[in-house]
Parts: sequence; C-alpha cells; structure tokens
Amino acid sequence: MNTPHLDRDRSLATRARTPARQATPIPATASGIVTGREQVRLAATLGTLLHATRTARGWSARHLAARVGATASTVTRLERGERRPSLSMLRALAAELTESTAEAADLLTRLTAAAGPSLVQGTPGTERRRVRRLLRARQAAARAAFQEQRAREESERPTRITRRALRRIAQHSTALDPRKATR
Repeated sequence: MNTPHLDRDRSLATRARTPARQATPIPATASGIVTGREQVRLAATLGTLLHATRTARGWSARHLAARVGATASTVTRLERGERRPSLSMLRALAAELTESTAEAADLLTRLTAAAGPSLVQGTPGTERRRVRRLLRARQAAARAAFQEQRAREESERPTRITRRALRRIAQHSTALDPRKATR
C-alpha cells in the first residue's frame, strides 16, 4: 500500500542520488567575451580607431550608440577591446561616423582590418534587436520633437481675453485706484 507522503519521500531521495545537471561553460573564444592578448590587440587597433573617429565628431558613446541602435556599453566595450565586433555593427558605425558613402566604405575597410580575426558573424536575433532599438530611439526622438514644437506653438499663441475678463480687470482697477472710486 503506497501512501502519498512516502511517494514524495522516494522522489526526493531519487533526486538526491542523481547528479545535478551542470551548465556547460561557454568557452571564451565562442562568446563575445574577449580575454588576454586578443583584448589588448582589439583595444589597440579597433578601439583606438573607433574612439578617435567618435571623438573627432564630438560625440559621446551614448550618442553614437543611439544612432546605430546599440547600447552605450556596447560602444565602450568595443573601444576597450572587451567585445568582438560583428560586421553589421561595424557597417552601422562606419555609416554613422562619416559624411559620404566613400568615406563610410573607407572607414569600414579600416575597421574590419583592425578587428582582424576577432570579427564575428552576427546572428539574426542580435540584428533584429539592434534594429528595434534604433526604431524605438527614432520614434522617441520624433515624439520629443513633436511635443517641443507643440509647446512652442502654445507659448506663441496670443492669450484670448474674454469680455468677462475685461470687466473684471476694469472693476479691479477701479477698486485699487481711490480717485476713480470717488467720481
């Protein structure tokens, strides 16, 4: 005869005897995390070039990240050599940091050469997330510009004074001026 509490105790004992599943660690070379010599090389080549180009434009990492649909930490980690770049990210950075397509192509060539063997293939998921962030940032900027324009138009609109308000002003001015009250 089995009782419910004994079945529960057996399942707990069975769980205790089976080894817990361990998460298999991701090797540092497979993920976006960079260590050792590769980090030093990326910081010296790609990071220096990216930082110099960004600061020449007078942009902060946050501003550049918003323009390419990334986070500010992504840009700073690329500059410090702590992240492997994808080709799509380098393409977006080159397009934003230059004025013409010829300059963008030249900068993209230099960025990919600086990345060297650390260049990774971007996944469709990361690309979708980056595009979504970019669209949200552009929508927020458009919303803010619309609200600013609306506030400016509201402040420029002349105040409408009604007849009732004019009567109140006249009554108030006669109450304050003793000469008008005696007449």
